[in-house]
Amino acid sequence: MTASFRYSEFIMATRSHRSSVKRFARPWAVQLVLAASLVALMLPIAGCRQRVIPIPDPALQGALRDTVSQPTGALTKEDLAGIIQLSLRERGICNLEGLENCENLTELVLPRNAIVSIQPLSTLTRLCVLDLRDNQIADISTLEGLTSLEKLRLSGNQIADLVPLAGLGSTLLVLDLNANQITDIAALSSMTRLSSLELGGNQISELHSLSNLVELETLHLQDNQIVDIGSLANLPQLQILS
Repeated sequence: MTASFRYSEFIMATRSHRSSVKRFARPWAVQLVLAASLVALMLPIAGCRQRVIPIPDPALQGALRDTVSQPTGALTKEDLAGIIQLSLRERGICNLEGLENCENLTELVLPRNAIVSIQPLSTLTRLCVLDLRDNQIADISTLEGLTSLEKLRLSGNQIADLVPLAGLGSTLLVLDLNANQITDIAALSSMTRLSSLELGGNQISELHSLSNLVELETLHLQDNQIVDIGSLANLPQLQILS
């Protein structure tokens, strides 16, 4: 009788312990499942936040939205990476921040805007054509690393220092620097592939640096302070001189 009673007590105690364990475990199990679900839901949101690109200039943002056909919602790095050519004439653009994410751009046309800084363009190493005519640009140091450039148009700005262009001589074919504040053109002496060079409306007085640009076909020098053009005598391809 005593043994039977003790066995019954043991069974009841075991069942009570299991029940307590289950009651204790269930809330933790539920919380663990809920936590895992919450993390799973947040991961896509976090990913989207990482890819969203801020475009502070409203005119530029609107133009980019038109280009990628996305009138609302976040612009992502993937959206901008799909742009190959971009032409934004007279849009009132002041700030180019965000364009650095258009990493596959080969042609960028931005004349007649209100651009001062072109720093965001420094990473666009695939650019072959860049048109920044009639803006308010003075510092072009950003361009020194754009070694794929073939056509560069910078007329109607406030540029005086051409040194950042010196390393582009192996690729540059067309260079427009009309109507700037240039006095020294020594940095152009390495541009032996140039076929067209426009330097009108500056403050240039000597042309010695152009004497070895043997591929030049077109050269515009009007409205400068040039007296002697003897340095151009040995340019065999030159057809248009003004």
